[in-house]
Amino acid sequence: MRDCHYSRLLKRLGAKNVLGVDLSPAMIEAARHEESQNALGIVYEVGDAATMAVFGSFDVATAAFLFNYAEDEQTLAQMFRSVAANVIPDGRLVAVVPNPDFINGRGDTLPYGFFLEKIGEGPMRLRVRMTFVGEEKFRIEFTQWSRHAYEDALAQAGFADAQWTPFAVSKEGIERYGQNFWDAILANPKSVVLSARKKPA
Repeated sequence: MRDCHYSRLLKRLGAKNVLGVDLSPAMIEAARHEESQNALGIVYEVGDAATMAVFGSFDVATAAFLFNYAEDEQTLAQMFRSVAANVIPDGRLVAVVPNPDFINGRGDTLPYGFFLEKIGEGPMRLRVRMTFVGEEKFRIEFTQWSRHAYEDALAQAGFADAQWTPFAVSKEGIERYGQNFWDAILANPKSVVLSARKKPA
């Protein structure tokens, strides 16, 4: 997980045992501090998804904007194998990933506070720069993998039944901004949810 937000949310939604993992010691330190101030019973560990670290056997693994940090297909496949090593047979992976079908260059994301630029391209990926234009302007770079790249990496790791689920706008979001505000990002979503089941050995 990229920070403690998702792990704490899952715990509050009823998950029995939650482990949060991040490559950054600073992120884990911040998460542990939050846990010490508002204990929910969550354990946090520093770990690299590009290695085969095994922390336990879990029913569900979540990955929020993890796989877009893989810069080549070998690393992408290794990340999926690492996740699979921590999931029980018939357990699930639920990941938030950049939408493989997102169309760059439309200029339709500015109302949501960011824009994207294609800065590189390969057979199954785009390299993208994302610039946030709010009060604190900053940039990140990531890989927008193709559906084929994801599904191939899933298969190599022993996952099956891949599902791609678009986000929906909450009732509160529609009431606050109106339906028309959301039309562009719903028609060309930047991110989607990818889920899959780990096949029994």
